[in-house]
Amino acid sequence: MNKEELAAMHDRYTVKYRDTENGQEHTKYNLTELEAVRTKESCDIYMNLEFISVSPEPDWSKYRTQAPEKP
Repeated sequence: MNKEELAAMHDRYTVKYRDTENGQEHTKYNLTELEAVRTKESCDIYMNLEFISVSPEPDWSKYRTQAPEKP
């Protein structure tokens, strides 16, 4: 793997969230930072979606969305 491929891998995010209506957990893979932040925003907006985690942690300061609270 060259340096560009390695950098591209590190720029990808995984988001987990739960649909509280049916209890199913969903995982979205290979997202850009913006897509990961938008998924977290969707969980903030829709009452039936519960945000679980994002990995790696985005730079929340670049977005209007607040970082998730740490347990």
